[in-house]
Amino acid sequence: QGRYEEALEAYGRVLEVERNALGEEHPDVAVTLSKIASLYDDQGRYEEALEAYGRVLKVERKALGEEHANFAVTLSNMASVYCRQGRHDEALETYGRVLEVKRNTLGEQHLDTSTTLTSIGMVYDKQGQHEEAATSYDSAGDVCEKAYGDSHEETLDAAEESGRESKKNRALTCTSGYPDAVEHDASTDGISLCVV
Repeated sequence: QGRYEEALEAYGRVLEVERNALGEEHPDVAVTLSKIASLYDDQGRYEEALEAYGRVLKVERKALGEEHANFAVTLSNMASVYCRQGRHDEALETYGRVLEVKRNTLGEQHLDTSTTLTSIGMVYDKQGQHEEAATSYDSAGDVCEKAYGDSHEETLDAAEESGRESKKNRALTCTSGYPDAVEHDASTDGISLCVV
């Protein structure tokens, strides 16, 4: 726990220097704020994480625009926090916006789109909305199959299975083959899934 506090203090000093040298709306300020938010999230300090992610979005909106990949990553991180808090409706709404940005910027068939669809399915599962979850997992698996191809080992393992759990496994199998799809890593702007 003490190391987190040291890290937060160090990032606070970096943030102050960046703001003074680069201004409030510089992308580097957003990166540092995102690292602070991630530290709060790692400690279970969810409200502080959400507040910091909100500040990141404000900077990214002005510096990069709402259709930028970094903006989608920050939204995804916020959705994961909402999910861990049990705020599933907010998580779904936020993941919906992430999906919109990814479809607009990366395309319908990009693996990042599949990861978001898997996250949406996981939130639906947490809410007990299993039909919606299965639909989302199926869509995620379809994207992966198109991205990897029908004969790729990631898609063959689950090709013959049916039902919600196998659709979920198909989606998770595919996204696990995609770097940074399963765990958040603030240093690489990885994508985080809402873990069931």
